[in-house]
Amino acid sequence: MWQTAIIVAAAVILEVVQLHQSKAQSQDAIRFRGGAKHPKTPPLPSVTITPTELTEYHRDGFVLKKGLLQGEELSKLMDSAEEIYATANHQKDANLPNFFKKLTFDLWRRKDEFAQLAFENLPSVAAEFLGVGDAYEMINNEDNNNNAHEKEETIRILKDGFFGFQQKNNTGCGFHVDDKIFWPASYETTGVNFWIALSPMRIQEGGGIRVVNQSKVEPIFEECRQAITNVGERGYSPTCDMEEVSPECHEKMLEASVVFDMEPGDALIWDRWTFHRSEPFRPVPEGERSEEHQCDDPSAGADGDDYRLRYTIRYVPGKAKAWGRHHPSQVTGETFDSPYYPQVWPSVLKSEMKSIQKGLED
Repeated sequence: MWQTAIIVAAAVILEVVQLHQSKAQSQDAIRFRGGAKHPKTPPLPSVTITPTELTEYHRDGFVLKKGLLQGEELSKLMDSAEEIYATANHQKDANLPNFFKKLTFDLWRRKDEFAQLAFENLPSVAAEFLGVGDAYEMINNEDNNNNAHEKEETIRILKDGFFGFQQKNNTGCGFHVDDKIFWPASYETTGVNFWIALSPMRIQEGGGIRVVNQSKVEPIFEECRQAITNVGERGYSPTCDMEEVSPECHEKMLEASVVFDMEPGDALIWDRWTFHRSEPFRPVPEGERSEEHQCDDPSAGADGDDYRLRYTIRYVPGKAKAWGRHHPSQVTGETFDSPYYPQVWPSVLKSEMKSIQKGLED
């Protein structure tokens, strides 16, 4: 059971801090680094965030990082993703449209391979984009601007999600920024989202993600955000319905957006306020279908249930405040201090790991 896996993982975190006691743990347990005084978590092997990539991210609101995940680590995530898609009890929420029924939250506390990614591998990469990493320091030092923004001292997990986008439902979510369900933090809060492909994504076939160059839509940003935020007669915010509620905004977003061919392990990394949308599947003649669909891609189902798998995880600065649909253990309007939103950089917190060890209820 996932509860048992997470308890074992949390126990490992604590025992590593206590030195030389890891022999008592299962060989399958996650070897987290932790402890209040532990240095920065190491970056992913062979992954370097360059000053050029950071400049692109802060200018355009996103950057494509090819091969963020590779090798055995990626293989384990892909295998786990297929298992989740096939067997998990997926999120059921009356407020979520039908294409979200293949969405599962909180994999960082349900699956070891996703926990290691969330706690061990990505935090130091997130630190670069949130302004506390080495590459950020490099470009900041080269800029003599005395008003450069203040460093954030800690980083927490805000929310993650596993998403299987199905061709048979093929509606997707229109241009939007994450709402209070997917980003339960106050509006003044910054943050970074990692959108990681776990299936091949081909432009000609659809099923991927489209992102908007924020530098091109800055003048209309607030107008278009309000269009999908105001409740109106529906009684709920039309987060996914920009094309319907504001065709003008939709067209401008489309003109300023881009979609990429992506391999499993590639990641789009974007800012909290970057507009994005699901890319609808497109009918492709049999002879023109990609090699992955003809043989190797398990998500190309012969029964018409084609799907594309992705994992997203959002990180926020330690000073972020809760808002929207968050866990009851967290007080609205207060700085996050709940183990359901654990600190992961520059270290984990022993008190939060103890709570995770005891088991977090849904």
